[in-house]
Amino acid sequence: MLYLNNEMDDQDEVVEAIAGLAKSSPDAAKKVLPLIAFFGKGLTPKGGTKRAARQDFHWEREWRYPAYRAPFEFDTNDIFIGLCPDNEIDDFEELLEDVGFIDPRRNMKWYANKLIAARQRLDLKSSVV
Repeated sequence: MLYLNNEMDDQDEVVEAIAGLAKSSPDAAKKVLPLIAFFGKGLTPKGGTKRAARQDFHWEREWRYPAYRAPFEFDTNDIFIGLCPDNEIDDFEELLEDVGFIDPRRNMKWYANKLIAARQRLDLKSSVV
């Protein structure tokens, strides 16, 4: 995974050059472009106006999987615990009833019961939590 830091608002030119790969070498682009992400200040679309929003993807950084490899398949037994902002936990737990979700920005003591339940659900040794 390649993460472009746009906190200084200086990556538009870099992103435009990387995106040019889609025209010059489409097969390579299918393999490379899904592995590139940026964070920080919003990028300016070519010919567009500057976006004021910030990009924050720290919740999904470990979940990049290029589709050209094969379908990404897993079930809830492959998930120890889900990560999301605290205000979205109820929504995610409704979607995946067997999986507990936590906000990693909060003290883990807040989620001790969920972490223990996840360990027990997957029959993991207590040293994991």
